[in-house]
Amino acid sequence: MTKLTLKGKLTTCLILCCLFLMSSCRKDTLLPTKASNSITIAEARNYFEGHFKELGNASGDKTTTIQNSASHKETYQRIMSGKKALWDKAYQKMISVGGAVRIPLDFGKVRVMVDKKTGASMDLSSLNYLLMYKDSLHQIHAEWVYLQPKLDWLNGNRDTYNGRATVRDWDGNVLKDFSYGTAVNTSQGNHVNSTNGTTTNSGTEYTVWNCVRVANGWCQATGWCASAGRSCDFCLEYCAYEICIEDTFNPPPPAGGNGSSNNGNGYGPSNHGASGGGTSPGDYNPDNCTNGPEVINPDGSMSPPPCIPPPFYPPPPTQNPPSGPLTNTQFVIQALGITELDKINFISNPTSGLNDAFAQYLLREKNAYSIDFGKWLFDYLYANPSVDYHSFLDPNEFDSIESSNLTPTTADPVVDMTGITDVPLNAILGPPRSIASTPNRNNTEDLQYGTNGNTSGILPLQLGKNDNLLFSDMTDLFELLSVGDLQTVAGQFITRFRNGTGGTFENQTLNENVKESATYKNFISRFRRDLQAKINNAGGVLDNKEMDLDYRPIFNGISNKLNGLQILINDTEQTQIKLLNFQIDAATQMWIADVDVVITDHFGLDKNDAMVYQGSHRGFAAWWVLQHTRGYKPFITQIVVRTRLYGGL
Repeated sequence: MTKLTLKGKLTTCLILCCLFLMSSCRKDTLLPTKASNSITIAEARNYFEGHFKELGNASGDKTTTIQNSASHKETYQRIMSGKKALWDKAYQKMISVGGAVRIPLDFGKVRVMVDKKTGASMDLSSLNYLLMYKDSLHQIHAEWVYLQPKLDWLNGNRDTYNGRATVRDWDGNVLKDFSYGTAVNTSQGNHVNSTNGTTTNSGTEYTVWNCVRVANGWCQATGWCASAGRSCDFCLEYCAYEICIEDTFNPPPPAGGNGSSNNGNGYGPSNHGASGGGTSPGDYNPDNCTNGPEVINPDGSMSPPPCIPPPFYPPPPTQNPPSGPLTNTQFVIQALGITELDKINFISNPTSGLNDAFAQYLLREKNAYSIDFGKWLFDYLYANPSVDYHSFLDPNEFDSIESSNLTPTTADPVVDMTGITDVPLNAILGPPRSIASTPNRNNTEDLQYGTNGNTSGILPLQLGKNDNLLFSDMTDLFELLSVGDLQTVAGQFITRFRNGTGGTFENQTLNENVKESATYKNFISRFRRDLQAKINNAGGVLDNKEMDLDYRPIFNGISNKLNGLQILINDTEQTQIKLLNFQIDAATQMWIADVDVVITDHFGLDKNDAMVYQGSHRGFAAWWVLQHTRGYKPFITQIVVRTRLYGGL
């Protein structure tokens, strides 16, 4: 038997060491040594089970908290407290403070609507995880992270995260809130911009809110969803209702931290609230499952991290009510969940027409909000039988505004633009004098505001919300009904309303959009014809008598509804036409008139409009509540369009 020399022993030892190092180097690139604050899955689980209590959820083996029942609406708190840590799917990865463990969370059959216009939704579970790590003092942290990615990130390149991450302790108290991608200033608190494009909310108390949707049991055998062959999970527009939560908190500094009694910045083995901290915003990003580093699974194997699935886009909803023997009355009873005999008799009255009005309203709107609104309105009308239901349920110009297929097929027609052009830049203009005007509608209620408005007939759901949630609903309405540069103008309108500036507001972008609209072109074309007739009747002169116009510009119609002019202006208060220059060429017998068309409107909402439109979108009721019960001040909008009119004698 050959004996190894000392040199051979050293060589063999060196080879074995190299092989050992090579076999472990991949994990070493992912996890540091114990001295570098790594935490194992087993250590994290033991700590978690010793410190936290799980209530369980619908898909777990503990107490069920998600119920698919029309008679039982879950609260956001119950849904969130029902989360369950999935330890069999936990994995180890590196973050800025060392080795950490991410544990997926399960919320049962709860989905999040990520795009209201298309109805795209995702499982709430896919956007939540528990992050456990040790800080520099070896204190263990357990942080629940809720991701809210932007739609373009979900559908596109995921190399750079674009969205939000809200960090809570296990009990749901908000600790930190990050915005990734392009920083957007909001009123939710101070923002500290970092070099990686992340916005950190810190230092000042503010509110964050989130919404989820839960199946409410409307998928019955004769319901729309079942008749279309779809389950509730794929029929959220009909079969789910929205639950929202708000959290007000004082976020800690973005790094370091002072700890808290609720695991805010770390639990030590025998000391809650130790001040280790030190994570960075990038630690909470979704893992890059295509180009990112591999992670270590519970069995020790290595693999890419799990991917967040893309959103689900439901097929177009059923356009007709259930076929068969279901009458309008039966359909309304089923849709609104009416069970009491007296209420069934009330909706079944054949002479009132209420059953048909409700059925037509639900068929027009076809969304989750219409069900909530319908249930409230039915109870309101049942308790107040003398109230006329037509103002609530009759068709109006904002019907079906949340429909994803609401698009203009053709532009609104323009009658005639003969004799109308732009005023040359070198035109000599004199002082303005009014030559025509529409009657002043004197709708003073639009400009009234205060804290004691009569709330009868206004959706109670909105009355109980705080100002932030109401402005969120109002903003959602305006964003839904505006595009492009007018969506920016809409944001300026809401900001002025929220700041209580009042006064008169003029915006050049709004002026230009009005000038290019079919509504304005048809109005000014009609006025030019009237002006031509007046000049002809006066023998080629323009006297000083003001023309009284019995028509005015009203910005309704499909194009105005979708581009933003209807929600920003709609009907107008008064229009004046002011003459800046008038000339007649004696040789050619041609005349020109340079005019400013000054359109005045009120950016405010009266009670009647709120009652009529609130069934189409909750933002209308929110707007009225803010103005008439929270004291936010409306203002006057002024649009000025300069135009040259011309003709011949």
